[in-house]
Amino acid sequence: MYNEPQVEVLKAQTYTRETVKRFLKRYVATNKMIGNDNDEYAIVLLTDVAIWHLDFTASAFIVNTEIDALSEDRLRAYADFDMQSLGDTLNTNLKLQNVDYYYQAIVIYGRSSVPTLPTNDVMKNMKQRNNFILDVIVLHDGFKNTNAPV
Repeated sequence: MYNEPQVEVLKAQTYTRETVKRFLKRYVATNKMIGNDNDEYAIVLLTDVAIWHLDFTASAFIVNTEIDALSEDRLRAYADFDMQSLGDTLNTNLKLQNVDYYYQAIVIYGRSSVPTLPTNDVMKNMKQRNNFILDVIVLHDGFKNTNAPV
């Protein structure tokens, strides 16, 4: 049976999107299983700019519901990205009030190029927080001469 190339591409994109969703759900479930009940999670999507998709929550149900709601458009490939927008978005949304909680922002980076994190005050501030971690999930096609680190 012959499948048109566009159909095969759409199938591959759907599988990738569903794989990302399963991975994110497993990540949160694993943290909950090992007793991290005081962890809160946020989701940051990197389209052409950083988008604060989900505010911090300790509810695995809410995180899973938001993961299921990720649209094809949000998980598609974007050619360009304003890395400074990541720092600005995190700076705007990081209001870590409760020192008993451990906050994790999950950033989904779906590019074939190697990211360079900004070195501004926002990133320095994040490194100094002892109850915050920036988890970056990188989805890529593999290294090529055009995207390999220098």
